[in-house]
Amino acid sequence: MSESAAPSQLSAVRDFPDRLPAMLVKELRQGLRARLFGESITGFHLVILVLMLPLSGLGGHREALGIQRLVWWIFAGVLVLVLPLRGLSALMAERRGNTLDTLILTNLKAGRIVRGKWLAIACQVCLTGLSVLPYILILYAGGGISLPASVMVLLRLMLAGLVLTAAFLGLSWNQSWLHRAAPGLALAAVAMNAYAWPLVAGLTKGRNPDDPLWAPWRLTAEILTAGAAVAILLGLASQRLAPEVENHQAGPRLVALLLPWLALAVPDPLVAQAALAALTLVSLSALTEPWTTGSAPGRGWQHWLGWAAGWPHGVVWAVGAWGSALGAFALQADHDFLDVALRLAAWLACGRLLLWCGPAGWSRSPWALTATALLPAICQGGILLAGQMSGQAASSAALAAMIPSPLPLIPVPGSHAAMGWIAAVTGAACLLRAGIALAEQRRLEKFFAA
Repeated sequence: MSESAAPSQLSAVRDFPDRLPAMLVKELRQGLRARLFGESITGFHLVILVLMLPLSGLGGHREALGIQRLVWWIFAGVLVLVLPLRGLSALMAERRGNTLDTLILTNLKAGRIVRGKWLAIACQVCLTGLSVLPYILILYAGGGISLPASVMVLLRLMLAGLVLTAAFLGLSWNQSWLHRAAPGLALAAVAMNAYAWPLVAGLTKGRNPDDPLWAPWRLTAEILTAGAAVAILLGLASQRLAPEVENHQAGPRLVALLLPWLALAVPDPLVAQAALAALTLVSLSALTEPWTTGSAPGRGWQHWLGWAAGWPHGVVWAVGAWGSALGAFALQADHDFLDVALRLAAWLACGRLLLWCGPAGWSRSPWALTATALLPAICQGGILLAGQMSGQAASSAALAAMIPSPLPLIPVPGSHAAMGWIAAVTGAACLLRAGIALAEQRRLEKFFAA
């Protein structure tokens, strides 16, 4: 074979470009060749084509509207449920195959591994979303559904799929399938029932102008909160995967710190709700993060007080972050978020103090800190029941309102006057405990340095 004929025998199929990250290329190769992805996408398009064929021949508006609603339900199920669920086994598959250590030894940090896995599934979600654009044009021509509204709903379904993928990826580190499946299916059910189905119903039945899902600023707020949620969830997943020499907590802490102030600039309550959820989630991880007396991982500002790894720095960050959030919510016109933030801050500080009184293993578990929410609820229920049995319902309700419960059993307008004092005192006690631990660490460092 001559040298001039050799290039013509080469395959015309090209691989991914070299400028893409190696981890993303690896995950894209595995994901796009997986049977689950190929069979689900093939079946998805076959079902849509079968449903689209009789659409042009239907004369009645009711029959055409029923097919359009069914097609959009399938869109939502695939983009929000089927494809993101692949993230539930992403990290566990690497762990069972004993390939995580190999990936880390190739100079890939945990953050790049997690981001590569998320980007691979995110590319599949976006690719599937773009592939349904011709169907949307057919639906617009056949049923008269607004084309801009259809594209906006498709974009929002894709955003929901990207956020759920990041959440499922963080859950995939748990060894037990129950610890992965139970929260994952619960999140998927909430996303479908509270978000995806109302979007589809509003598109096919007509939008209600009073529905907050169709508020003017809602799409902008959803894009901002989706980006923040993905950054926080991927950062927390990276921290679970990373060795002790890496610090991935600083990124989620920075995003959670800035979200309450972003709510001042975006006139949509969704950003404030996302800020409360982000602060609670990051605080649960920061307050229970494992800590050793050695040097903190990270570099530069990741060694600063409150930003370094370990629960003492997490306590400092949580107290400062919740104080900053209370100041941001106080500047807003709606003070309901201020009351909720005050109650959540008091509960987290009380729960952190309570875990220090129990076994050492509890103080290093975010699940244990979450479980402390049951104790205030039980106390509130007991006080209310005792008040009703003794005929002192009003006084018992006033006493129960002083208990910092994240989900109060009584609808009290505004926080109790004592809630601020409870949050301040318990937060100061947590800071004192963290200061003692940091002082002990500094004393040991000076002793070994001498």
